[in-house]
Amino acid sequence: MNKRDQEELINEVLNNAVVDGFIKIGTLQRKLRISYKEAKQLVDTMEDKGMITPYDETRWTVTDENKQKDKTQKKILYLEQDDALAKIYAKRLEIEDFEVLRLFDVEDALVKTVTYKPDLIITDILLPKISGFDVIDIIKSTPETKHIPIIALTNLQAKEHEIKARDLGADDYLIKSQVPI
Repeated sequence: MNKRDQEELINEVLNNAVVDGFIKIGTLQRKLRISYKEAKQLVDTMEDKGMITPYDETRWTVTDENKQKDKTQKKILYLEQDDALAKIYAKRLEIEDFEVLRLFDVEDALVKTVTYKPDLIITDILLPKISGFDVIDIIKSTPETKHIPIIALTNLQAKEHEIKARDLGADDYLIKSQVPI
């Protein structure tokens, strides 16, 4: 294994293979799809570099300076037809350390919801082709995505719109003019 491959594997370990603060060889084998020997070499290298310390015979803990902030950034899929407004809100969310995927096309957003695996979806209600109400309904009716929280962020202020969005599964309903940037 060359040095570059090893560094990539170490980053992969720190980003994806730490479970409850521990690293285990079996977890490394499974998550990284590597052999026992490769996993053991990786653990030995990380221990030699001071990145992990032994906890017991089967587990290692990650040293403080090598811990990820919150394992990974929280991901937000943001569906908005107004590009200028989308950029402003996305930038604000990125400042707060969220990873934001801005989309304008509803069909693309529905596909990306499954592949991107966002932690949260923010959608406008007034969208071209398919309304935000339909987006909420489709996402909440799909087994792979129904668990994802959805916030409707819209200009529609009528109470019946909020009730409809919540009935379809929206977790929150915010009026754009009332949300500080």
